[in-house]
Amino acid sequence: MKRTSAEKIGQRFEAILRGWLTADEWGEMVEANRREDNPIICHSHDYCDANMAMHEAFAAEGFPLGDDGLDELTAAMWKAAWEVFREATRHDQTLREIDDAVEATIRRAVSRDAALGGDVDLLGIDLLSESYEETADRIRDDHPTEAAEIDRLAQQWHETEGK
Repeated sequence: MKRTSAEKIGQRFEAILRGWLTADEWGEMVEANRREDNPIICHSHDYCDANMAMHEAFAAEGFPLGDDGLDELTAAMWKAAWEVFREATRHDQTLREIDDAVEATIRRAVSRDAALGGDVDLLGIDLLSESYEETADRIRDDHPTEAAEIDRLAQQWHETEGK
C-alpha cells in the first residue's frame, strides 16, 4: 500500500521528535497526549518547538515551507500529518500497556508459586526473546488462568499491531 504524503510527513515528524526527545521525555509526552482531552494540543511542545520538527518533516519529505504562513492546502496537510502522528503514539501507548499487563500476569504467577513453595522458574521468562504465545504455552500446565490471560493479551497485541 502506498503511503500518502501526510502519512510520510507524520511518520517523519515522529522520527524527528524521537531524535530530539529523551526516552523519558518521549514516554511522558505520549502519556500526556493520551490523557489530553483537547485534540489540538500536543505535549511535545512541553519539550521542544514541535512546530520546527513538523517544519523539518515537511522539508525532508519534499515540501519545504516558506516563512509566509500556511496556505489552506498546506494547513490541511499539517493537520493530517499531525493526526498520523497522534494515532501512532496512541498505538505505541496501547502496545506498552499490553506489555505491562503481560508482565503483571507473570508476576502474579511467580508470587503465587513463591507463596505456595512451588518452583519459581517463571523468573527466567525473557519476553524479549519469546513471543507471548510461547510464554503462555510454557506456563499453561501450572498456571492455566495466567496462560489464558496472556493468550487474550497476545490477541489484543496482534489486533493492535494490525491497525
